Amino acid sequence: MLALSVGLVGCGGEDVPEITEYDLIISSTAGGSVTEPGEPGPYVYDEGEVVNLAAEAEEGYRFVEWTGNVSTIPNTNAASTTITINGNYEIIADFEVISHSTYKLIYDIPEVIVAREDTRIPVTLKTDELGELGYDGVQLHIKAYPRAGDVTIKLYFWSFSNELYSGEFDLSADYNRTIYPFVYFSEPGEYTFTLSVIEAPYGPVINDMTESITVSVVEA
Repeated sequence: MLALSVGLVGCGGEDVPEITEYDLIISSTAGGSVTEPGEPGPYVYDEGEVVNLAAEAEEGYRFVEWTGNVSTIPNTNAASTTITINGNYEIIADFEVISHSTYKLIYDIPEVIVAREDTRIPVTLKTDELGELGYDGVQLHIKAYPRAGDVTIKLYFWSFSNELYSGEFDLSADYNRTIYPFVYFSEPGEYTFTLSVIEAPYGPVINDMTESITVSVVEA
């Protein structure tokens, strides 16, 4: 890139001050873009001109800093700032992923489960690795795969044979809650439960949040 100097001779032979122009090229990493003046350029500005800079992150990302030829940017950590043009510059807006917490499901399975009796099986959903974000609007999905007889799952006022969706709730980054569903088995045998945390309503699984467990049910 070359600076361009322009000199003119005015009326009466007086020299007009030279105008020096420089190029500004802009780019961004994954997760956002530069909205002012835009990408990629080159944009041509006069020497000494102050140019507004603005970067905008996509959902799930945040702006980190400006990098490159940043000596005349007063605050490289601000998404909205300025740059003073004193040369040919290339700058980059850096973005990074905002981390979500990871979670785990914990079961408290009774030692003995008897057919044709309501059995309470506490299920705890808690933060495993704390991140910066949780999830808004999720549901707990419980499904049973019986190898003998039918299963009825009861949670508060929901009661479904072999399948249950909880009400919608927000999963905060730091979360720890236990629910106490009742399960009724019509016959003794082996049953497998799959529990998933999903996007509401009835959407895909959140962050690989699926756990399975097999229980044995005996005759009274």
